[in-house]
Amino acid sequence: LFVRDIQILSDLPLKDREYCKFKPGSFTVRETMKEIVGQAKFWRLAAVTGIFIGVRMTFRHVDATFPKYFIRTYGPQAPFEIIL
Repeated sequence: LFVRDIQILSDLPLKDREYCKFKPGSFTVRETMKEIVGQAKFWRLAAVTGIFIGVRMTFRHVDATFPKYFIRTYGPQAPFEIIL
């Protein structure tokens, strides 16, 4: 995708910098997961995601069930849009 995997080796001006091919570290999946799960940022992200998912599920449930409940309770001529 027109991107070079290189690593810059010096603090010289851009024209004079040396570079070498990027070599990724050899980590196992278990080590990577252990590192991610051990970070506080991961747990904050998981908590915020869980809160947003819970709130969205609640609003979606109310959006899907409230009109039918309201019509059954107050009749077909009841304006549930005014209540919302």
